[in-house]
Amino acid sequence: MKTKDFSEKNLQLEYDKLRQESKFQEALSLCESYVSNQKCISYSYLLIVQLYFENLSEPIKAKETLLKWIEYDKNQEEAYGLLGYYYRNYEKDYQKAEEYYLKSVEVNPVYVKGLNNLGFFYNNIKQDYEKASIYYDKVLKIDKEGGGEVMSLAIKNILMFYNNKVKDTKKCEAICDQLLEKHKKEMDEELIEFAKSIYKNKNKFYKLQKLVEYQIQLNPGDQSLKDELEENKAITKKLLQIEQKMIEMFEKDSKNEQILKALIDFYRDQMVDDEKAQNMYELALQKYPESAYYLNDYATFTIINFKDYDKAESLLKRVLPSDPQFKASRQNLITLYSVITKNNNKLEQYLLRLIEVDDIENEQNYEDLIDYYKNIRNEKKAREVYISYKKKFLTEAFEKQVNCNQELMEVMEIMNTSDFLDNVVECLTKTGQYKEIEQSYEKYLKKNQHDVKQWIKYAHFLTNEIEDLEKAEKAYTEALQQNSNDQHLAQQIYEFYFCDMQNEEKVEQFLINYIEKNKNDQNQIQNAFAFFLKQGKKELSQKYHELFYKNRKDDKDIKIVYPARYFFSSKKK
Repeated sequence: MKTKDFSEKNLQLEYDKLRQESKFQEALSLCESYVSNQKCISYSYLLIVQLYFENLSEPIKAKETLLKWIEYDKNQEEAYGLLGYYYRNYEKDYQKAEEYYLKSVEVNPVYVKGLNNLGFFYNNIKQDYEKASIYYDKVLKIDKEGGGEVMSLAIKNILMFYNNKVKDTKKCEAICDQLLEKHKKEMDEELIEFAKSIYKNKNKFYKLQKLVEYQIQLNPGDQSLKDELEENKAITKKLLQIEQKMIEMFEKDSKNEQILKALIDFYRDQMVDDEKAQNMYELALQKYPESAYYLNDYATFTIINFKDYDKAESLLKRVLPSDPQFKASRQNLITLYSVITKNNNKLEQYLLRLIEVDDIENEQNYEDLIDYYKNIRNEKKAREVYISYKKKFLTEAFEKQVNCNQELMEVMEIMNTSDFLDNVVECLTKTGQYKEIEQSYEKYLKKNQHDVKQWIKYAHFLTNEIEDLEKAEKAYTEALQQNSNDQHLAQQIYEFYFCDMQNEEKVEQFLINYIEKNKNDQNQIQNAFAFFLKQGKKELSQKYHELFYKNRKDDKDIKIVYPARYFFSSKKK
């Protein structure tokens, strides 16, 4: 009796035949017979997974097979990669998808599919472009060193990433150069056309010419390609003639600044030769080291073409505030700190320095600093700068407001209403008279101890504007003494201890004492249950759990709720 051939070649032939005939169950049985006979196990698992994903539409079984595969061989990078694919596409569990993708390249650091998967994952799912570029660059490095075959799909992903997301045309050009030099034969028509568009946009006509020549080799009868080649040759010849003529002009008259500027523009915009443009900028700064024009222009060029933010910063800092072109470098530096590098510390320092030294744009500097503090949600600082701004530039109006405030405070002695107090506080805030605001609250609350609304506003003012938590706690304590069963006030006090003071002992003390006197306040009972559960104090948590249900008629489950603002608090530990 003839022994069955369990070779990988035979498996592939039988498997392909069955799939072509749409006999998917038979193909599945074939692969399973190889596994049961301990033959071509890894390859059989791969084919089974392929069937479940592509033909049988049973992703759960594909997952189960992958787990069996990994149990059989813990170093199977492809199994980990496919598990990442499963969790990404079918369960939308991106954390597990990431774990398995990372595992695939952990067991094989040069696994091109795995690196490409991670690049795609961080680019499209996480939108973490920094991490995406790390893994895409690893693919390119492997390709460059000849350590593995780079699929055209991976290259397309990488090019699209750098072109559309990162907007790094220089990187795109370098990738196209790599393809042109080493992997022309692996480029399909779509990749060739994409590379051509990159070279056209960068005016790299001599590189474009090489690609078109290669296309003509593939399509020798295509007249349109021959016409395109002749057109590119003509443009390249013309650019070289212009370059030669301008160089000759500059050598004859090197002191002519117009020729120097024209050469920079030519290399930067016409030939798009970054290195030659950079050399001309350096030459310009040797001749005119304090020129605001060249410093600003070179800094912008450096940011766009080299992403060298430190160099750009050093160039822009060389522009003196006294220079009439300082306005341009000022805006460039603000953009560099706020938009490009997102360096808030440097932005704040720079704006504060501007206020000290720059008289030309002084009002704008104040406005930019106010906007900065608003953007980082520091309303207190924003108000302080705004008040300084009003004192300096709107002196007469500011003094009128201060006099008006004084009159309002005097009238308040007679009016003594909640609405009038709100009006006074609003007016005093405009002029930064925080001491007077505090006095106004104290005078009003001394006579209106049951006005919970104003007690809470006063405590918020002490917490957020004065930033005196001790005074705020005293205000809350006095307010609760006068309004011992006010549930809204109790919630504010709980949030104050939980979010602002972040003092667990005081939260515990407040909840126990308050609920002892107010056993019908379901909100605080719920807070107590959640708080003590979080603390791991099971007996106390159970006590408030039982009290919660004792006070309720329905059996709706108790929810664990923490103050929402705690999670967004700048004071959160």
